[in-house]
Amino acid sequence: MSKGFTDWDVPVNINAQQLGEIINRPKYGAVSILAYEQYVTTDTEKSLGIVSGKGMTYGGYLDIAASSDPLSSFVSVFVDGETIGGSTAALMMSRGLLRSNYSIPFLIYFDQLNNHYVLGFGYGITFESSMQVTIIRPSGVQLTISMYLYYALI
Repeated sequence: MSKGFTDWDVPVNINAQQLGEIINRPKYGAVSILAYEQYVTTDTEKSLGIVSGKGMTYGGYLDIAASSDPLSSFVSVFVDGETIGGSTAALMMSRGLLRSNYSIPFLIYFDQLNNHYVLGFGYGITFESSMQVTIIRPSGVQLTISMYLYYALI
């Protein structure tokens, strides 16, 4: 006669596991907002904000209006010091990067006639030490930038 538990009915001793961390529910705190609003005329490369700590994004957007040719403004996202996404609106439009599961950031709105576009930040981008958003402004182009990044820290 066999002894022991059936294959699908084995108890697990969590304390005996050799895991660095066990997450059985989301453990992120209350939402915080990284906000940036400014008229940029001088800096070629501008940091729009940095979040320090361990956390996750809930979403957000970056609204850019330009005096001319907004298509060549290059937006980069850094997570834990590594570039995880970066592009211009022109590249996003030509490649169809219009949803959050395609690109970080992704293109939400595009109006070439009025030199205006909006990029989005998706839900669930996790970071261990930091997350930063930067923009490289083309020479001679004046930008009006509004950014809201919703996130939570552990």
